Amino acid sequence: NEKIKLLANEYEIDIVDEYTEELNNAIDVFDISKMQIMLKDFDKIVKELTKLREQATIYLVVDDLKHLGRTGRLNNVSAVVGALLKIKPILKFEDGHINLFSKVRTLKSAYKEVLNLLKQEKVTDRTLIVIAHASGKENAKKVQEMLMQSYPEKKIEIHELSPVISVHTGPNSVGVAWIHNFFEA
Repeated sequence: NEKIKLLANEYEIDIVDEYTEELNNAIDVFDISKMQIMLKDFDKIVKELTKLREQATIYLVVDDLKHLGRTGRLNNVSAVVGALLKIKPILKFEDGHINLFSKVRTLKSAYKEVLNLLKQEKVTDRTLIVIAHASGKENAKKVQEMLMQSYPEKKIEIHELSPVISVHTGPNSVGVAWIHNFFEA
């Protein structure tokens, strides 16, 4: 990271740390080249990307605790006990960190909890909703169907979860992200 910052200073490049690869996926949907044409000012683009990062909310449902145990994110005893109890953690991305938000007993309950969190938000036609998964397209499609029941007018895209995240969470992890005021009024 320090080398990148040094190069950025040398070549007058701004770095916008989106804190997560998943937000990067959501921003890719927008197509930064369109933003450049629209804004025609590099400083405004950086400001806009920073604003998008701050407006993003991202939750991730982990299907199998053994990967969190294997990578040291959870101790092995907790991973084994949690797996026996069918515990499904819901993680939240906050300020560049992934934190435990809550624990529920089944995948269906975990998905419902994340969808209820979204329902508490003021979703408008300017809100972007994105689903990301780690080798769990079937589960991602189930979440998409659940979302479409509440938001039939929304185009909700499904993307692959970043390997940076999925190496820790394992297969069948599904994330839901939303960004308010993403689209122009």
